[in-house]
Amino acid sequence: DVRLKEQPQGLQILTVYENGAAHRAGLSAGDWVVAIDGSRVQTQQQWDQRLQRYGLGASLDIHVFRRDELRCYTVTLSESIAKEYEFTHDTNTN
Repeated sequence: DVRLKEQPQGLQILTVYENGAAHRAGLSAGDWVVAIDGSRVQTQQQWDQRLQRYGLGASLDIHVFRRDELRCYTVTLSESIAKEYEFTHDTNTN
């Protein structure tokens, strides 16, 4: 229930879909993902690998930077986040 973009400075949340697990937890578009359950996440592949370790109903802490402030949100995985997430890769890195 999020759309992410891998950028040179890390992994950014572009979209948080309404009523999804990430939305309910408080994640927001523009947040920069730092870690999932204490493990650093910088790429889409790392995000995917971390999520695959958890089952439906599992809770995990996602650390993000929002406006230069480190925040932690506890996300309880729902079917939508476990099965549907979209990644985009910007090939125009300047």
